[in-house]
Amino acid sequence: MKYDKIVEISKERSRQNTETAIRAIEEMLREGEWITVAQLAKKTKLSKATFYKNSEIRTSLDEASITN
Repeated sequence: MKYDKIVEISKERSRQNTETAIRAIEEMLREGEWITVAQLAKKTKLSKATFYKNSEIRTSLDEASITN
């Protein structure tokens, strides 16, 4: 497999993970649940590191914490 294809697959997987995480955050906000990284990791089956390293997810999480 060529390097460009591997990078493309990795970026797509990252985009999907970001969408999954943001949907979970929005759902937890609607339901009035307490939002923690541990709960999100359990709910989405993504690693805790994903929530800390991905800036888009982290921003969404920080905004949810302010509103909640």
